This record gives sequence, C-alpha cells and structure tokens, in this order.
Amino acid sequence: MRSKFLLATSLLAISAATSAQANTSGSLDAGISYGAESSGMNSHFWIKSVSGQLEFAVDDQWNGQVELFGSTSGASANSWFGKYGDESGLSTYGATAHLNTDVSPDFKVGGFLMMEETTVGDTGFEGYGYGGNLYLAVGGEARWMATPDFDVVGQIGGLFHIDSPGPGSSGFAPGGADCSSLCNAFFANLGATWFVDDNNSLSANFGYLTGDGGGYSSTCCSILTFNQTGWDYGVKFEHAFDDSPFSVYLGYDGNSFSWDGYTQQDNVFSVGVKFYFNGDTMRKQHDTAPFKSPHFERMINLSGSADDACWPGC
Repeated sequence: MRSKFLLATSLLAISAATSAQANTSGSLDAGISYGAESSGMNSHFWIKSVSGQLEFAVDDQWNGQVELFGSTSGASANSWFGKYGDESGLSTYGATAHLNTDVSPDFKVGGFLMMEETTVGDTGFEGYGYGGNLYLAVGGEARWMATPDFDVVGQIGGLFHIDSPGPGSSGFAPGGADCSSLCNAFFANLGATWFVDDNNSLSANFGYLTGDGGGYSSTCCSILTFNQTGWDYGVKFEHAFDDSPFSVYLGYDGNSFSWDGYTQQDNVFSVGVKFYFNGDTMRKQHDTAPFKSPHFERMINLSGSADDACWPGC
C-alpha cells in the first residue's frame, strides 16, 4: 500500500514538472483527514491524500482536464478499529480525464472517464488480505453559472467493476481474490460553489450511489450479490493568500451506506494546502476546470471488508 501511494505521489510530481514546460496550468493538493464512524463498528482512522490537476485547451472550443489522485489510511499506527487490533487499511489511486465545452457564456457541458483501484488491507482481517478492486467510471457533467460568484455542478454516470488485480484470500475463498466489494452501480453528484471574494470560497456537495455489492466469493460479482445504497455530502471552505500561489482549506464529508441490513455512517474532517502553478489561481482554476473526480472510495470496498462488517462474535 505504501509503494502504491508513493507511486501516485511520483506521478503527480512528474506531471507538475512536465506542465511547467507546457501550455497548461493546474494545482497540487496535499491533505490529511480524521474520520470516525458514528454507527457501524465505531472505528476511527487517519487518511493522507495527494492529488494534482492539469487543465489545458484542446482547441478553440474544447477544454480538457486530467486529475491524478492517491490516498491511504492504515490501522497499524493508529489502532483505528474499534474492536480489532488489525492492520487493514484502505488505499486508493487513479486518474480522471474530463473534456468539456461552453454551450453558452454561463453553461458548460462535458464528459469524463475515471480509472480507480481501491485496495483493502495490508494484512487484512485476522491475517487475510483483501486485495484490490479496479473500477471504471464514465458519465456526463454540466455546470451552470447562476451568477458570476455562484455556480452549480452536476454529474451522472455509471461505475463498473473491471477486475480484482490484488492478491487476497479469506476464510470464505481461500487463495482467491475475495471480492467483498461494490459491483456495478449508478451514481449522481450535485455541487455548488460560492465565491465570497476572489480569495475565499465556500462549496457544498451531495452524492448518491446505488448498485449491487459482491459477496464473499472468489468469483466476485457473479454470485451472492446484495443491494447497496450510499449517500455522500460535505462542505468545504478554501482561502487563497494574496500574491501567493498557495491556499488552505477546511472540509467535512459525511457518507453513509447500507447493504444486506447493515448500515454505516462515517464523518471525515479534512485540512490541507493547495499549490497553484503556471499562473493558475483558485478562481481561475474553478472557472476553467470546475469538475472533479466522483470519489466513492469508502463505499466501494469497505461495505464488506474486515473493518466494517460485524462478523459473528464481534
């Protein structure tokens, strides 16, 4: 998991160095989050994350954006399981490509494609590794500038389970890639941002996901599927410093999901710093590249993984 996180960080650094010599702009983002479950296992955890965004003009009408991201959370240093002294954590890394155009001065439309791998567990529940799951997300997105300082963004699409590339085994599928994860799903996101002024913004988001989750089986999503529903919502405040390429942000994200009679609620508080390069600013990037990756990491794998499922006897 650590090697994958370092790989994601290296890719971001290489992309930033490349963009410095190209006609692009963008930002690098590093943050740390603390989360706790108010229902379910009542565990707590830390998340370290990095991401990078590049925006560029494809031609006179179309604009592109590429986002790379990586995050990791672990149990070994923080004992974030409420009931198990385990080392299972969660790492996610991937990339998203956006392509969009202005159909009017205040309305932008486009599409996106995201590849994401989410890995549960260094050691796993009672020594069983849960391996990785690879996903493809495709969809459409639109932004409406209601006023020069307030806009609304919407995304709609599908999330598809592609592969279980990580090694893993469990008591249910010894030697196999145990796939207690989300299978194919539909999702929709809605967000809004208000610029108090050029250096201060307040944003909110709301997301919905529904699909089938795979049971404890080496064949993953082909048998023992359960209906799964998830909700994601949050707020974020960002402040950019005068005559500086840096900004800082504070955020809250809540997400909940339910599957096969089990329900979990997570509350995550984040703080981080953002660096804008090649003359980009917080306001400029938001105007030219307002779309973000539709993350649902904690709803993809953890619904059936060791840290969240209340196993017999817990």
